[in-house]
Amino acid sequence: MKQKLLVWADSPTAGTGFGTVSKYVLKALASIFDIDVLAINYTGEFVDKEKLPYQLVPAKLNNPQDPYGNQMFVNSLLTGKYDFVWIMNDTFVVHKIGKELSKVFDQLREAKRKVPTVVYYFPVDCKVLASATGMLESADHVVAYCQFGKQEALKAMPSLENKLSVITHGVDKSSFRKVNPAERKAARQQLFKVTDDDTFVWMNVNRNSGRKDIARTILAFSEFKKTVPNSRLYLHTAIKDTTIDLSVAVQDLNLSLRDDIIFPGNGYGAHRPFPIEVLNAFYNSCDAFITTTLGEGWGLTHLDAATIEMPIVAPDNTCFPEQLDNGNRGYLYPCKEKVWVDNSGYRPLGSLDDIVNTMNQCYEDTISKRNLNKISAAKQYIDTITWDKIGLQWIELFKKLQQERSTGAVKPKLVGVSL
Repeated sequence: MKQKLLVWADSPTAGTGFGTVSKYVLKALASIFDIDVLAINYTGEFVDKEKLPYQLVPAKLNNPQDPYGNQMFVNSLLTGKYDFVWIMNDTFVVHKIGKELSKVFDQLREAKRKVPTVVYYFPVDCKVLASATGMLESADHVVAYCQFGKQEALKAMPSLENKLSVITHGVDKSSFRKVNPAERKAARQQLFKVTDDDTFVWMNVNRNSGRKDIARTILAFSEFKKTVPNSRLYLHTAIKDTTIDLSVAVQDLNLSLRDDIIFPGNGYGAHRPFPIEVLNAFYNSCDAFITTTLGEGWGLTHLDAATIEMPIVAPDNTCFPEQLDNGNRGYLYPCKEKVWVDNSGYRPLGSLDDIVNTMNQCYEDTISKRNLNKISAAKQYIDTITWDKIGLQWIELFKKLQQERSTGAVKPKLVGVSL
């Protein structure tokens, strides 16, 4: 009989980065656990039980004013039926609950119910703040997305060393694949109304948020276009999101929303994503990928682009030097400046000149095919981080923790103490 796992994370049906990761990790863990998912960004829609063989419950079901489902998570723990818990979210989102876990576990012991082993998977896109370490302290095992995240976590909490590991995100090569030239030509004409092979199309696939800094991509493209007039920029994002209206940025630069900067239509939004096959068509219709994000925990979209042999331009910050092997798998522009955007700490920022120069280098190398070594190296890297291989890493970790739990090797949670 399988052990019970409670998952507290974005729904695998959600069109978010967290949702994508949930989908693939839970696919692997379903082979060894009976899973209940307290699903953030899930509204209760019907799901295919063959593809998602576990119970989904909207996190905000009991209280719409509690979108993360904090109280529902505590209530679920107090049932005492779970052997393991897997949590994925930002450190500041789960900090408060992390601080309360020891009290919850005390109640479970007093009621002679099971106390679960808690595994926390967390992103670091800037720094780990001392004010947001509650779940890192309380979880039995914590997993960072990349070496950058691990090192930043250890800077904030050296005591994590013995319970901290790294499991990266993965890539779905069955969904993102390079199409043949005829399919590419048809997709470019349908999606962008581009009928020639010479128009150079840049692509940025990211949420329209301050951290992603897509307005800077638009500004850099406006300069690039002065050198390469026959070029366009496709932004796979909502033109308006939170407080940011990117149409203003386009108009401010005297660019056209039809001929220069292209956004998805048909009601696209962060929670209304296009089907994967449509997104794959967009990738195949473009020539190079650019991101001007101010930091990433991992970032999924640029590595999806690498699967179809697109060259990547990215900042030399957070996870990118690791993923792009310091420029051997793509193009890194330097970040010599710093900017403050969201109280996470100062973030590395690239100058406009450096971004545009890197775009120009990427363009020239793509036209001349001098970047084939970078593309080949990126493809070899992708082969090592496919989601099936990442799933095996999660299974291996949980089997190890199951063994430790069965032998009593897991460090006990002390009554009344947050570890």
